[in-house]
Amino acid sequence: MLFSSVVINSIHPPPATRALFVSAFPPYAPSLFASSLAYEQKRAFSFYLGPYSPPTPCSFFQSFIFSQIFFLIIYIFLYSQNFFFFFFFFFFFFFFFFFFFFFFKFLITSLLFLFHFLLFYFSFLSLSFVPFLIYFLFILSTSYIRLVRRRKQLNTALQRRANNYRNAVCTPFLSFFLSFFLSFFLSFFLFSLCIASPLADAA
Repeated sequence: MLFSSVVINSIHPPPATRALFVSAFPPYAPSLFASSLAYEQKRAFSFYLGPYSPPTPCSFFQSFIFSQIFFLIIYIFLYSQNFFFFFFFFFFFFFFFFFFFFFFKFLITSLLFLFHFLLFYFSFLSLSFVPFLIYFLFILSTSYIRLVRRRKQLNTALQRRANNYRNAVCTPFLSFFLSFFLSFFLSFFLFSLCIASPLADAA
């Protein structure tokens, strides 16, 4: 019943809800679209599922930065070889960040975070170069897919402003190359630590 009421209110919000949306979000409520049904549906949907934040060209780059920071913290506990504390830390924070980023439209960060953990954990155990290559290709392909999708969205939104070349092309390319080089150097550095540490202990 609660779910059906949420759906009905999202499709046909009551007048009080419409007034609340328009008054609560004045910067995001342009006068030309404040009374349209699409605007009310968007505001009703945002009211139940969290604040509405349109994606930016650097959304993947920001998610990648977060995932690298989280994995670096995990790697510190992995290198300390305190596996009980490490797994407790991993499961607690992974599920916490999973739900947090899901509601704030950053699910890709949690998925990258899990992917980082699995690949580098198996690299640490097997001392193999294959997981590093899989990880690098994954980052590269994901960056390219996000780049293509972002260019299409920006080109559609900026059809009336065709001269705005920086926002339509340069910003997605900058995000792509930054994520590409950062993933390469940081991944190679972490993988070298995975290789050098056991070899130094063996020597």
